[in-house]
Amino acid sequence: MRNIKWMVLLCLLLAAGIISDQNYTGWKKNLEEHVQVTAPFQPQYTPNENPQSSIDLTAKLCGITQFQKRYGTSGAGQCIALIDSGVDLGHSVMGNSRSGVCKVPVYRDYTSEGRLETTAVKQQGETVISGGTVYQIQGIENEMEQYRLAFLNLEEIRPRVLTAEKTQLAILVTGNNSSRYNCVYLDTNQNCSFADEQPLYGYAEKQQHLTLHGAGGSLNLALTGIHSDGSEIQLTADTLGHGTFLAGLMAGNSSSYRGLAPEAQLYVYKIFDRDGQSSQQKLAEAIRQAVLDGADCINLSLSIPKEETISDDLEEAIYQAKAANIPVIAAAGNYGPGKNTAAYPARAEYVTGVGSYGSPEQYAQDQGLYLPEPFIADYSGRGKLSGGDGPLLVAPSGIISCVPEWYAADYMYDYGTSISAAVTTAAVCHVQEAAGNRKLLLSVEQIQKLLSRWADDMGFPAAEQGYGALRLGRLPHSGEVIAPAEGTQTETIIYNSDDLLTWHFSVPQGQSRSWYVEVPAGCREISAVLQVEQQMDGQNAAHPVAMGRCRVMLYSPDGLLMDESLYLGASYSDTFITSDVVSAMFPQSGIWEIVITSADNLSRYNHLKSSGVLKVEMK
Repeated sequence: MRNIKWMVLLCLLLAAGIISDQNYTGWKKNLEEHVQVTAPFQPQYTPNENPQSSIDLTAKLCGITQFQKRYGTSGAGQCIALIDSGVDLGHSVMGNSRSGVCKVPVYRDYTSEGRLETTAVKQQGETVISGGTVYQIQGIENEMEQYRLAFLNLEEIRPRVLTAEKTQLAILVTGNNSSRYNCVYLDTNQNCSFADEQPLYGYAEKQQHLTLHGAGGSLNLALTGIHSDGSEIQLTADTLGHGTFLAGLMAGNSSSYRGLAPEAQLYVYKIFDRDGQSSQQKLAEAIRQAVLDGADCINLSLSIPKEETISDDLEEAIYQAKAANIPVIAAAGNYGPGKNTAAYPARAEYVTGVGSYGSPEQYAQDQGLYLPEPFIADYSGRGKLSGGDGPLLVAPSGIISCVPEWYAADYMYDYGTSISAAVTTAAVCHVQEAAGNRKLLLSVEQIQKLLSRWADDMGFPAAEQGYGALRLGRLPHSGEVIAPAEGTQTETIIYNSDDLLTWHFSVPQGQSRSWYVEVPAGCREISAVLQVEQQMDGQNAAHPVAMGRCRVMLYSPDGLLMDESLYLGASYSDTFITSDVVSAMFPQSGIWEIVITSADNLSRYNHLKSSGVLKVEMK
């Protein structure tokens, strides 16, 4: 049945002209650029020296541990499409399983990094000559008419965190059959000889990688593209690190670290460069290819801000995934805490949008920080006040996972809705595996209904938490009707049209509180002054103590961030700031949102809440 489904879909795509006859699969020339798609990545060191404990705790919080015991799942037979910055194939968690199943059977690159044009070179005996330089090729077979050469500028492919090297490596391009070029040799030691180098075949053929050792760290390269006539090649590495991190937490599998779905395979589609930038066109192409490759679910730990125009091409690609019954799990984006800030594609129909929450257990274990109660992360993208266009649910926001070998450590800590989406993707793998083992066919809509029904209501507004925290439960019986969960609470709108408004606030650690102000037409300015409360220090009367640490943010009726303050209040420095103002000139008429967020590390300052006064004025 599954093979028939893909054959029908393939025919439909061919008929629509979406698939063309290309010798070089993986990227196209002159990609049309649309607005930016981003995936930031700034991993941190952590006091937790046991990375596996971070995975184990996350699995427990999300009900994955209990689900595994009940249904015997591990991610086996599931193929996750990871559309991100690539993966570091040299990391130990990316190795094949004990049964020989390849962890990364598909690797495609849609960026321009490592994309090189080649030239035919003259052969003289057992040498080739280019620009007066003679290169040794003893013992290297080539069944094509010519050898070809390319030159890789290491300065252009090095990750930004590494020392740039103004070095060029010569690359010999060959073919071991009469129909196409399929192999390269890199002169890694720069001795003008390819005879002492190992061949690197196209990834689709042999799933190989090659390690470049240099200043700052090692870079693992794969040959993800080579034109049949040898005129162009594509060398690929994870030069950002974001993709490797997600790959590890979802499906990493080694003797010392096992991800949430360790037996799952990864179909990798690199669309982000070393700066974390991409385009809607590249994203759309990767989604379409993942559908054709037969992925079981698609992870999109990336975001497009809500104010950007979404291309028809991208919307159509997402619909194709839905039509093929492939769940798409996307990050709600790190644009909160204002309402109506959920990013695309998390807010798209049929996409499972995922926001973030912080748990006391994770804060204690991975950050060594006391947290009195869970909270919705302030950066987590929100839906509208009605709860519409928001995340379906929220998942843990921080975890320890692997980073590429060019980092100084094997494992680091990161947080954000990217992490939450990846955690949810791994959970969906378990659900699909268990359903398949029970001969239970679940549609995309049914999986979303199950996730909503299983979710734990955290007591926050629907715009922030969706249906609640991710937690897997029991699968339905065959033929059982899967009903969605009842909706969670909506937020009570509190606003006033008086010229001067004053609120005394008290916001718990990590949490956010919103106030709403109705701005009339013709208003010249709206401003909000935040004043953190102070008390006298009983031991040192000359130095008052700030009662908390928080910031204020001002959002327009469209959900756009217009102004924000830095964190104010408690500080380790001798002096601290307790007051600031945010404002907007000639504000749009309608309901404006003012958000106060209390720092998530507040307990380090011996406080568990931030208190003070907020004054709003309109002129």
